[in-house]
Amino acid sequence: MVVIAIIAVLSAIAVPSFLEYARNQRLSGAARQVYTDLMNARQQSVTENKKIIVQFMNNHQYQFVRDNDKSETVTTGDETLLLRDIHPEYSDITFSANFNPAFRPNGTGKNPVITMTSSSTGKTKCIVITTAGRIRIGGCS
Repeated sequence: MVVIAIIAVLSAIAVPSFLEYARNQRLSGAARQVYTDLMNARQQSVTENKKIIVQFMNNHQYQFVRDNDKSETVTTGDETLLLRDIHPEYSDITFSANFNPAFRPNGTGKNPVITMTSSSTGKTKCIVITTAGRIRIGGCS
């Protein structure tokens, strides 16, 4: 009986911590997903020797666009390569960007900051792309 009571008390203490950990991991997982897609867009730009734009459609969808006219903006002559929606896996995560990243054939890119926010925790993570094309996940400052 005492053992069961001790297990019940320890479980009551551990469950809220575990739930918070799981919510934080969802934000990290969504940030890693976007990070991986950005790295893939950069690699595709280098491989194809074409500019690739990652256009953020709304707060949970983005698409890869081959920049056929080399304008670094999405225009009617550009080709959509992939559309990604993070909400099926990460329904509580949204993102915003100050502008759409574009990767050039030499691996460099425009340098936006993409802010990812968890509606369940209120926490944020930022994905930063440098002019040299380096992509990193970190805290938002």
